[in-house]
Amino acid sequence: MILVLSQQKFEPGTDPVLNWLLYNRIPFVKVTLQDLVDQRVSYTVDVDNQDVFINGRSVRNDVEVIWHRRFIIDLHRVSRQIEGGSHPQLRSELELEIRELLHCLSAIFRDKTWLTPFDRIGVSKLTMLQQARAHGLAVPRSKVLTARADVAHFLADTPTGLISKPLSDGRSYYLHEGDTYVVFTNLITAGSLNELPERFFPSLFQERVPARYELRVFYLDGNCYTTAILNSTADKNVDRKLDSTASSTHYVPYRLPDSVNWAVDAFMRASGLNTGSLDFIRSDTGAYVFLEVNPVGQYMAESEKTNYKLDRVIATWLQNQTAHACS
Repeated sequence: MILVLSQQKFEPGTDPVLNWLLYNRIPFVKVTLQDLVDQRVSYTVDVDNQDVFINGRSVRNDVEVIWHRRFIIDLHRVSRQIEGGSHPQLRSELELEIRELLHCLSAIFRDKTWLTPFDRIGVSKLTMLQQARAHGLAVPRSKVLTARADVAHFLADTPTGLISKPLSDGRSYYLHEGDTYVVFTNLITAGSLNELPERFFPSLFQERVPARYELRVFYLDGNCYTTAILNSTADKNVDRKLDSTASSTHYVPYRLPDSVNWAVDAFMRASGLNTGSLDFIRSDTGAYVFLEVNPVGQYMAESEKTNYKLDRVIATWLQNQTAHACS
């Protein structure tokens, strides 16, 4: 059986895969964080015997494969809904308790086949840059800075210019009904440099890589499904997300050179990742420059435009892993 750990609401990368599992009559159970916290089902975690019982029945031996995708993303929302969870300190303590429970469950099922291991969801962006470089991928020069003078020196030493982006994977959030806020990648110019205070919070600055086009690579267990993202407009935004729905943006299937495919595979395996969405730039000089990897990044938009049918690819992989575990 396949255990799917995902979020409660519709998730564009998960639900289409589940449709294929249903179509092929592959047994699976979807569990959300809300299910665990709201006691929607009766379950017991037997720490002594390393087992989990649902409605009095052991399920540890029934589960062969675990697909772990965007499960913890609901943590803050779920903790707020618990009685007393509106108090910041109590909410913080509740979230710590939930995390400890999840670590325990991860340990109990550690010998199962995981699509994205539990401890590889929140990879460090800076560590991934170092790991990518170590495995032969080109990466932009990067610095974490806290002083305007240091940014000025970095800018003066970088002819192509600088960008600034979050150190972590930024997520959208809401402050007003109908308003969504998110941090985008920004170009650092002489004007914006002058607007910086002399000292500021640690921030990531990177060499700007002039791009012919951008590439999105979906990686799954040694295979790369690459999409080139082309924009015919000269006035492109620094952050591709701002142009993703523009009529001038086009998505086409793309074949990476074998050497880059091999480097991606080596990098992902060394990072403990069997899947993820990687962003590259094909530079003006022809280099393939790695930007970042998101272990649970989205892929269906590119899949639909390039006919990769990644939802079916993932469902087939899960099915094959289940069959292998049973053989």
